[in-house]
Amino acid sequence: MQHACLFLTIGGVVSLIYGIGAGWMFGVNVSLWTPWQWVRQFTLNYVGSFVGWVCLWILFNRISFWITNNYVDTPEVWEIFLFIVSFIGITGHLPLASVTLIQNLSEWIKK
Repeated sequence: MQHACLFLTIGGVVSLIYGIGAGWMFGVNVSLWTPWQWVRQFTLNYVGSFVGWVCLWILFNRISFWITNNYVDTPEVWEIFLFIVSFIGITGHLPLASVTLIQNLSEWIKK
């Protein structure tokens, strides 16, 4: 339990940094943002990064289970999906990937 708290605290702090600084990190002109745009961007980037950390925590638990029980198994599709989501989320690209996916799906449905 202590490991979970420490891991998710680190993830929360890093996510907080992404939430506050993502505009500057990705070269967006933030000087024209309204307060609501700041709230939206903070929420989107914080949650996106934190989701990545949670996915990584789930994967660490799976791998830890395999190691401690000498259990050999091939990764399942959902575990590969978690790995991809955790990588994209932790690096701060999950919000953009999500918004782009939603836009592309809506354009595809309109056709």
